[in-house]
Amino acid sequence: MNTKIAVNPEDVFLKTLQPKGVVFLSILVLEGPNILKFIAPPSFMNAYLEKGLYNNDPTLILDQPVLGFYRWERFLFGQKIINLIHQESGATFCESMVLISENKRLVLTVGSKKELSLAQWFFEEKPNFDYLLS
Repeated sequence: MNTKIAVNPEDVFLKTLQPKGVVFLSILVLEGPNILKFIAPPSFMNAYLEKGLYNNDPTLILDQPVLGFYRWERFLFGQKIINLIHQESGATFCESMVLISENKRLVLTVGSKKELSLAQWFFEEKPNFDYLLS
């Protein structure tokens, strides 16, 4: 009997990041202001949406063509989201990566228990996010 085991690609990303101290992973895919995909721990997603924390998410207010890597400590606001990530996962550092494809934007946010360079991970692992942006 040949059965295929479905592997959730987000779990694969988390497994490659866990040795670097990552304990939290969130992926948002947006088209303009609309959230197309939201992948995160369910309790975090519920609080994020119920409390309207997207209104305080600095990665969502960036101009549409802006991309890059962002350390949350550098933002003037977003503290409620950082507190929720700390509370949910025990993370002490938060960083986001913003990628753009045509009219969609991907925001990957990690929380880690030790200092991490999301940029270094991205350029070493070369993860493929195309399926999320399609």
